[in-house]
Amino acid sequence: MIARGLLHEPRVIFLDEPTVGLDPQARLALWEVLRILNAQGRTIVMTTHQLAQAKRHADSVVFLCAGCVTECTEAAEFFSSPRPADGTAFLPAERP
Repeated sequence: MIARGLLHEPRVIFLDEPTVGLDPQARLALWEVLRILNAQGRTIVMTTHQLAQAKRHADSVVFLCAGCVTECTEAAEFFSSPRPADGTAFLPAERP
């Protein structure tokens, strides 16, 4: 599906939970492809419930709660000091 979506070389790529159901090797391969596409100047917009992935790969975070945007900021800022209470409550589950 991703290869078909890239056929026309879009400038923006939208992915909804792209690593769900992938084994670890396939997940790593997908991240490498996405890293290359991003390095080529493509914007990648991705949804995920796996904050560890977002922390490793995202430049910015748009945090949604109950269908509303509660924060839109750089990833490093979000993960170090999220502003909304819902973001703050969600993050401790992701911390080691």
